[in-house]
Amino acid sequence: MTDYLLNDPLFNSLSTNEKLTTATYGKTFYFASLFMNKKIAERAYGLYTFCRLLDDLADEGIEQKKCLRLAKIQQTLRATQSDKIDINPALSISKQASIHFLDGLLSDQNQVRIKTVDELLIYCYRVAGTVGVMMCDAMGITNMTAIKHAIDLGIGMQLTNIARDVAEDARMDRRYVPQTWLGNIEPSDINQATPALKLTLMNATEKLLDLADRYYQSGLNGLKYLPRSCRFSIFQAATMYRGIGTDLKKKQMNNLTYRAHLSLIEKCGYLVCSIYYYRILLKQSTQIGSHQSELHDVFSSSINYESF
Repeated sequence: MTDYLLNDPLFNSLSTNEKLTTATYGKTFYFASLFMNKKIAERAYGLYTFCRLLDDLADEGIEQKKCLRLAKIQQTLRATQSDKIDINPALSISKQASIHFLDGLLSDQNQVRIKTVDELLIYCYRVAGTVGVMMCDAMGITNMTAIKHAIDLGIGMQLTNIARDVAEDARMDRRYVPQTWLGNIEPSDINQATPALKLTLMNATEKLLDLADRYYQSGLNGLKYLPRSCRFSIFQAATMYRGIGTDLKKKQMNNLTYRAHLSLIEKCGYLVCSIYYYRILLKQSTQIGSHQSELHDVFSSSINYESF
């Protein structure tokens, strides 16, 4: 398995370009990683690059060969005997999480028309909650409660992505906003939205961000389980990503003609505020009880938590 990943041309650049890849394409994460333990940050860059390369293959999956390549990688992972997959000499990640991650990417190769909130949450677990699991591997975390909170943080971030990228996803003939919120709307309808549909989309976007907030809060409640050298950087990443949703709200949920983002000045502002709020949240998180299992109700049956 290790030989396959390291020798496949897709992963050849992992050991040399991971930091550059993260700095170029994952600016929010890279900014936050500057406050992280150096060794853990290096592992996180490798993880980001691994996920990014697979995600790029999925987005280019119209080419049949690339879609087949994703399936072949997943097949190879399934055949591995160990519960961990070696990405590079410094990083081993959960086999189960990486397989579920590929399940999500492969689902994007089909027609994407999310019907229900449950279906949306299953998708978000696969493409982002799993990244939380793998990030725990990068930080050396094995505590199961910590992993559950990490899954929630990933889901919150993905819901933010979906709220931000409604128009971009529609141009790729994908609709992640649930049909139960929008009605039987096609991506082409979103690209030429009527005033009535724009209002419906605004309301649905607000629901997405409200749902994201539930998962962000749970994710942040897990800070106490992280290594001290990583807590602030994870808090900072979550705060800035959540800030994308705040920016969207400032634009009256306009995700059709505006792509929500944070400028460098805004990121610095969030950094200053985070220094203050981090201490408060960390103190509060130590007083919070067990993980809210209902947040995982729709996908927990497909997970063997112990094998993470």
